[in-house]
Amino acid sequence: MSFDAVAIEYAFANLVGAGIGARGGSHDADTFRGGNPPSLAKAIEDAADALQQRYSAFTFEAVDSQPGGAKVRIESGIQRLRNIAQTMRRSKTAEPEDYHWEIVGALIQMIAAMLEKAK
Repeated sequence: MSFDAVAIEYAFANLVGAGIGARGGSHDADTFRGGNPPSLAKAIEDAADALQQRYSAFTFEAVDSQPGGAKVRIESGIQRLRNIAQTMRRSKTAEPEDYHWEIVGALIQMIAAMLEKAK
């Protein structure tokens, strides 16, 4: 399996509302090819920001704010992404072309599409 950094870039760019093919942003394919932890951390932070912004437009019912409710799980997931990014920012171990980013990219692609459909 060859590493498809461009597909990951497209997924992150769609989520954060950046232009496809724009160079130099946190969603740039080179971020995922190079595997520099602080750069990857920035991509995760930007994704968390985009998810935070999009979910804040949702209308939740009281049950969603109860333990295990949708709002609580979304907020927890966003906070986990932020915590992971903080840890990654301190790491010195590069992870070039790590297939895990392809999994993350596929998940981001699906989440972004679902959020667009939910509008």
